[in-house]
Amino acid sequence: MNKIILMLRDIIIAGAAKPGFIVGFSISIEDATAAYREFSQRAEGYTKVVIEFEY
Repeated sequence: MNKIILMLRDIIIAGAAKPGFIVGFSISIEDATAAYREFSQRAEGYTKVVIEFEY
């Protein structure tokens, strides 16, 4: 598995793949409940949501 992850990382670094289009929204942890509700109802754009944490 690690070989595949490293290979994909290298492809992304080389610019041959741009996976950013997969992410529909970037939200805060406070918005996670509402975002999950949208995802479970198959709302447009809620295919992949990134939860940003503040440290």
